[in-house]
Amino acid sequence: MNVLIQLLGAFLLLAAYGAVQLKYLRPNGKTYLLLNILGSCILAVDALRFQQWGFFVLEFSWMGISFFGLIKSKSVK
Repeated sequence: MNVLIQLLGAFLLLAAYGAVQLKYLRPNGKTYLLLNILGSCILAVDALRFQQWGFFVLEFSWMGISFFGLIKSKSVK
């Protein structure tokens, strides 16, 4: 089950990135940022659970930066 959770998190991040590269999503769009937040949150929780601190810091930072981008994009409009 742990591997499936990791794959889900990775899939969400990669799907968001791929969609931006293929111009289906904007890098500052709500869908892109939410996919990043959700995917990195899943991976951060999994890393925390198994005490993988470097991976946790990476994913937690990714989640925070995406969350900040989401907040910033809403305040601009």
